[in-house]
Amino acid sequence: MAEEIKVRVSGTLLKFVEERTGADGLYTSVNEYLRDLIRRDFERMEDRELARLAAQIGVPDDEDEDGLLDMLIGTDLLEDDEPPTPGRR
Repeated sequence: MAEEIKVRVSGTLLKFVEERTGADGLYTSVNEYLRDLIRRDFERMEDRELARLAAQIGVPDDEDEDGLLDMLIGTDLLEDDEPPTPGRR
């Protein structure tokens, strides 16, 4: 796995990134901004997978995430020895 990823952006995308980073932005650096974008994307993917599993076993939409994970442990959908995903529990 690469230890470094280089990304080039220009024009409108560069301006967009610059507005969100630095002294006037929400993020102190481009690296921080990109890490946050990746983290959020990862969490969205996890949430979609959890929703898919919940629908597969018929869990009501109002079930909380911890309750759903407890219900899934021990099923063939999520094994007991499966490590928790980063950012969760």
